[in-house]
Amino acid sequence: MAAQWALGRQRSPLAALDRAAASLTRAIDLNPTEITGFELGAELAEVRASWLLRQGRDASTAVAVGLEAVGRGLAINPRSGALLAHRGTLTWMSGRGASTPEARRDAATGAEHAWQQALAVNPLLAREIEPFRREASSCH
Repeated sequence: MAAQWALGRQRSPLAALDRAAASLTRAIDLNPTEITGFELGAELAEVRASWLLRQGRDASTAVAVGLEAVGRGLAINPRSGALLAHRGTLTWMSGRGASTPEARRDAATGAEHAWQQALAVNPLLAREIEPFRREASSCH
């Protein structure tokens, strides 16, 4: 909530995201087989990466952290639509700041594949991922 408050006021959410990530790490340590923690970890990484990209900064570490959370969660439940959607969004974010059109296209293609998997599991995710899909489709 603090991160959302900061974003709504055009302020950096990074300190709030750091606090949330620390709490989430403790929660995952206590219950490492619950995928909700990994879903939240991926979501925090998306918010961090989005903010960094909007600031013209490197988001590769945030994306890597998010994709690691996705991978850990999918190892528990490979049919988690939410995690597959996060995989797509984070994959797209990895290519948004790429210096070559080929790298952006590759990221867009990988993201679209993950989003299609997510939608096959849960079509209700379409609304959440549609803005990212539109943006990524401009690279094809």
